[in-house]
Amino acid sequence: MDIKQIMRALTEESPVWSQNKVAGEIGLTPQNMSQKMRSSDIRVGVAAAYLDVLGYELAVVPKRSRLPQGSIVVGEAE
Repeated sequence: MDIKQIMRALTEESPVWSQNKVAGEIGLTPQNMSQKMRSSDIRVGVAAAYLDVLGYELAVVPKRSRLPQGSIVVGEAE
């Protein structure tokens, strides 16, 4: 999955958060967030802020590191 697919999936799984609510929390309008999600790429800072609201953090770790249960690797097949 790419980062935007992960963001969408985590939002859909959340009983509390919608894309519009997360957008408001990070200081974006729903329209602006929607535009970012439709674009070919998203800035790391926006993705990190979005994931933070959902209770996740974006991290860079060495390859083959042991990841905690529940980790999602960007670019890995589902």
